[in-house]
Amino acid sequence: MKLVKLLTLSLFFTLVGISLGTVGNESCQQPVYAASVKKINGHRISKPRLVFKYSSVVENTSFDPTKGVSYYRSAYDKVKISYKSYVNSSKPGKYAVVYHVKDRAGYNFYVTHYVNVRRVYLKRVYNPNEIGSQEGTEYKVSPLGTSYKLTAELNIKGADQSSIKWTSSNSQVASVSSQGQVTPKKDGITIISAEFNGKTVSTPVLVSEGSNINLANSDDIWSKVDYDSNSEIIFNQTSTLKQVIKKMWMTNGAKFTYSDGPDKTIREESDMTSTFDHKKYSIANAFFAPDLDHAFFKKGDHIILQTQDELGNNHLYVGDYDS
Repeated sequence: MKLVKLLTLSLFFTLVGISLGTVGNESCQQPVYAASVKKINGHRISKPRLVFKYSSVVENTSFDPTKGVSYYRSAYDKVKISYKSYVNSSKPGKYAVVYHVKDRAGYNFYVTHYVNVRRVYLKRVYNPNEIGSQEGTEYKVSPLGTSYKLTAELNIKGADQSSIKWTSSNSQVASVSSQGQVTPKKDGITIISAEFNGKTVSTPVLVSEGSNINLANSDDIWSKVDYDSNSEIIFNQTSTLKQVIKKMWMTNGAKFTYSDGPDKTIREESDMTSTFDHKKYSIANAFFAPDLDHAFFKKGDHIILQTQDELGNNHLYVGDYDS
């Protein structure tokens, strides 16, 4: 009769963290069986059998080669098992653990169990102010003094999030804690970002006390900025210093839409706007953002542009929607 026992290990080998590609010949050894010993004190002894419950581990977590491992043995048999682990949990990939099994009946063999180290990555940031719509993504405006929590969503549920780094592009407008808690401080715009394992995911935040956005132009290079029903930004250029639009926000004071600008050079941007005599800028040509067009706007709502000039300086402009 077969009995199930927890795996009792006798360590004949030192634990080694090494890639599967450098395991060597040991992982390929064939089982070696006793020639004729099949009985102990008249009792027939079956070959011991290992059972593995787990075959994967999450990146950057401790790996225990004994966890979830059990074995089956025959009565009156005594089994001795040791192992050598090649699992490096700090690096995603496929690794091996080689178990050496010996028993009183003369069975002497190796079992290679493969373990997959799963990569953990940041999928998205859940923003409770995000609103789904047919036109695209919209967000609720964040009122002053009302904090809320952003949640980083990883591809593996329950994975350790302690190394996530939260930052705000403008902490004077809204700060963010190490746990993703956002605190609005004054009217304005900011981008909250979560960085994890080399990947950064961001979400926009617009803070306002009401429909009147308390923001002013950073300068008068573009002295007047408006957005018309033809999906064009109209501006008055008061300097020869050329600019590109990097980010665009549109809001009615209760909710807003947001889009990153195209990755264009100043020359490419200049060639595109030249057809409008440098006074109009086509949103349709510049932004892959259908949600920015007539999503909820009425006359008097606001457009906020973040630009960068050819010297690398950043600018902010606030205008109105003209239906």
